[in-house]
Amino acid sequence: MRFEQQPPPKRTRPLLCLALAVLFHPLAKAEPLVPITIQLDWIANAQFAGLLVAKEKGWYAQQGLDVTIEPVNQTTLDTVTPVVKGRNLIGCADGMVLLRARQANQPIQAFATTLQASPLGIVTLRSSHLTGIKDLAGKTIGLHAHDRPQLDIMLKANGLSLDQVKVKEIGDDVTSLAAGLIDAQVVYLIDEKLAMEEKGIELNVFPGYANNYSTYSQVYFARTDFLESHREVLAKFLTATNRGWEEAFAHPNETAAMLVSRYLPGKDLNYQVRSLEELRHFATLESPRLGEMRLATWKKSCALFHLDPALANQLANFSVLRALYGKGAQP
Repeated sequence: MRFEQQPPPKRTRPLLCLALAVLFHPLAKAEPLVPITIQLDWIANAQFAGLLVAKEKGWYAQQGLDVTIEPVNQTTLDTVTPVVKGRNLIGCADGMVLLRARQANQPIQAFATTLQASPLGIVTLRSSHLTGIKDLAGKTIGLHAHDRPQLDIMLKANGLSLDQVKVKEIGDDVTSLAAGLIDAQVVYLIDEKLAMEEKGIELNVFPGYANNYSTYSQVYFARTDFLESHREVLAKFLTATNRGWEEAFAHPNETAAMLVSRYLPGKDLNYQVRSLEELRHFATLESPRLGEMRLATWKKSCALFHLDPALANQLANFSVLRALYGKGAQP
């Protein structure tokens, strides 16, 4: 007996032809990408390398997302309002800013954090022999105007108060300390400290997190209604972003070169490399899992800023982290 290939029954041929026609039709396309805009709390630089790398490598598109990265408005520096009023918008802001926004009944929730501790700290000149915050009694401390509450927290952790020091507002200046115009300075350890060290200035460094200043920084947040209805989208966003950070930390030189070429023409390459090295420390201080945050830290932040501890539960939403890490994500 011969076994020959038999033609399919006539009634199946039209269906088969239709399926093939749809599959190979020139107008047949993949699902459109979901548009998402993320609002930074500063300009594009090494502080946001994970986002910039993920976009550059096409990893957001692989997750089905069309991500636009926007720097903060340099005039208003408002990180919350654009998210509250926008559509498909993710924000990035300091933990204290978000707690106060939630206190003002802004409909937002935080779903992950870039930095698991604030990079704020105090520096003194190595030659000054001011080797601890306790040594700053009667000394002049330079800072941004908005850093007074943070300085107060760090001083109190060392038995001092604002009344026992002299405060001088110097904004972004990084020359006053070396010039002897101030004795200490409140700085971002991933930014201003590096700028000083790049000039050959040797520093004593007192991190805020080691002096009771417990809060998150560069926190990802969204409108509550958007988070509830687009949890899977935010999980895809965080997956690609974390992959971007892993790449940036693993290859700091290549990442810095990309940042300078694409976003920071003329800026110092070594500065961006060193910033990435500092960022890695802060990004994994509480947990090796990128993006993770803890309710206990949010509650401690509330206590430090004299806010209702219930705000921590209202602000922190762990559903996106659980989508990535399962039940192991710590609430």
